[in-house]
Amino acid sequence: MSDATRTRKGSLLRRTATHPLPWAIVLGAALLLGLPALHRALARPPLPVLGSVPSFSLVDQDGKPFGKAQMKGHPTVVDFFFTSCRSLCPLLSAKMERLQQRFRGTDVRLLSISVDPRNDTPAVLLGYGARYHRDPSRWTMITGDPGAVERTVVAGFKIELERAGKNAAVPADTVIHGGNLVLVDGAGRIRGYYQAGQDDLARLVQDARRLAAGGDA
Repeated sequence: MSDATRTRKGSLLRRTATHPLPWAIVLGAALLLGLPALHRALARPPLPVLGSVPSFSLVDQDGKPFGKAQMKGHPTVVDFFFTSCRSLCPLLSAKMERLQQRFRGTDVRLLSISVDPRNDTPAVLLGYGARYHRDPSRWTMITGDPGAVERTVVAGFKIELERAGKNAAVPADTVIHGGNLVLVDGAGRIRGYYQAGQDDLARLVQDARRLAAGGDA
């Protein structure tokens, strides 16, 4: 190799090493080809912040205090039910049972809030949870003072709740409540509302896993 050829090659290498554009192209190609999952995550828009869950004080199926502090540090999927319901609630609880399986190996937790606390005592919730194979380490059911429950559901999670005695249009012994599931992040912020249909539940699983992996923190 002649001295002139070596000089030209050395000059080219120096320009490449000091110019950022070629390295940016190489890095971009590595991300696109070698890390497709990361590329897809970066391409998705961030989850919205739809509000913040206020502090609340209720009790779980074991009679232990449960509030916002117990939701901190991990994503939580929340649903609303009552144990004597014969229409929507069994379907929701069955879906929560399936979600429990879908979230194995992640830090996602499940929370079911009874909207009929006069009848749904901790002991009743404990038995109800056993019917749906509730994992105590992952799925919590809570109840408490009726006024505190209503404030938590309506003012906190923005879910509809009507009961006999407060609304003349509601038949006796009936509780009407919203059927959406709510995704809350580890900072107590509401990040999404989801219907119980298959497509929305698939989106919920994806979004909850995304939060658990540290995305949209």
